[in-house]
Amino acid sequence: MMPTSPQSGAPQIDWDVSVERYNSTQVTYWLTVKNLTATTLSYEARYAVLG
Repeated sequence: MMPTSPQSGAPQIDWDVSVERYNSTQVTYWLTVKNLTATTLSYEARYAVLG
């Protein structure tokens, strides 16, 4: 997770990943992003599946 509208100073976002296993070959990833500022932010998220 990275803000694409960065501002100087303290952290701007807080994020968390939760994983829910469906079966032995399938999982669901839940990404929760929280804006820590009083202004509107844009952010970009990238992921890679390794295995």
